[in-house]
Amino acid sequence: MKMRLFVFPQPFVNTSILLVPALLLSTPNFSVAVIACLFLYSLYYCVKYSGSLYITRFDWIVIFCLTSYTLANIPNVIIDGGNFRYLSGPSRFIACIPIYLMLRHLAPNPCSVIERLEVGIIIGSIGSFGIAFYQFIILNMVRVDGFIFSINFGYLSCSLLFLAFSLLSDSKHKNWLYISMILSLFSIISTNARGSIFSVPIILIASVVYLYHTIHLKIVALVSLSIILGFVCLYFLSGNFKERINFTKHEFSNIASGNIEKAVSSGGRLQLWKSATEAFKASPLIGSTYSKRECIIKKLHSKGDVTSWTEGVARGHAHSQYFEMLASNGLLGVIAISLILFAPSIYFFKKRKQVNNKIAYVGFLFVIGFIVYGLTEVPLQANLISSYYAFIVVTLVSLQENMVFRYRENNGKQKN
Repeated sequence: MKMRLFVFPQPFVNTSILLVPALLLSTPNFSVAVIACLFLYSLYYCVKYSGSLYITRFDWIVIFCLTSYTLANIPNVIIDGGNFRYLSGPSRFIACIPIYLMLRHLAPNPCSVIERLEVGIIIGSIGSFGIAFYQFIILNMVRVDGFIFSINFGYLSCSLLFLAFSLLSDSKHKNWLYISMILSLFSIISTNARGSIFSVPIILIASVVYLYHTIHLKIVALVSLSIILGFVCLYFLSGNFKERINFTKHEFSNIASGNIEKAVSSGGRLQLWKSATEAFKASPLIGSTYSKRECIIKKLHSKGDVTSWTEGVARGHAHSQYFEMLASNGLLGVIAISLILFAPSIYFFKKRKQVNNKIAYVGFLFVIGFIVYGLTEVPLQANLISSYYAFIVVTLVSLQENMVFRYRENNGKQKN
């Protein structure tokens, strides 16, 4: 008896691509539920079309990259008595493998997918703004957090902002994307999270590097100037924002003077990074377990190398994707972080001169954003963020590869 697809794949994929960004911040993990449904459907699809599902050498590289995060954590899962908390974030990358294979085989219309993505971003930005406005203006909360931590709310808002920004060129929804950017910027600022606020100019610089000597540079310059002027105006008009900037300057002054304990936020991170480095030294190949990292922190405190504050941080959380993976996964973590963050960014950057580089541009800024977010937080350890990141990356990579394949195929037919 032949298996029949109970839902047409193209509409299901398009709807999922719309819903993931649309529900990202305005709902509690509904985006993850959408990706989970697509994961189950993709498994069914891959079984249905297993006979014609051809996996290229490039596809195997993508699969290895998606698997690397999980592989890097397996040693500590075993050592720590089967503690599967280590796989909370990494397993989401594994779940996106059948989704990627389905997208490669299905080869959905890129224009259709991008249009759904744009609509999803617009809805998602409006939703996140609604949450931010309610908490910041109505409830008078100092730091907006939505359904997650404030810093993660800020990072995901920043991600939506730059997805909208990168999709502006030749878009039917250009005006709405501009509005989405403004709404996302409000959401970022309302979190008072310095990591997400300072990420904006850094990603803009990356955008300039990518688009140098192209016609899109005018758009980058205009938006960059607008955002910079917006930050300057905000500094003088918003008491909370001004206080946060002054607090940052005060912390940096204390750190420069050697009074790290007085720099509660930034100084605390420096101490956690020091602890993570010591955990790496203790087990450089596979990293240290959570319990071992907590013991290392206690020893460092007893020596006076770190303050008592660090002992209260659960599992020795490093507040940095890089230091966290260095501490928990050792050299395996270095390889994994290279494959899940730096490899995609290099891939998209190299595609900038190929046919229709808009998708590559979107992917490049999206991944660069997470490279920046990972400096002061561990976003890819979270269920929602790791699912969202892996899903968007595999979607964009599959679109880019399918477009290149079609372009080469059409050129071959013309030559014949």
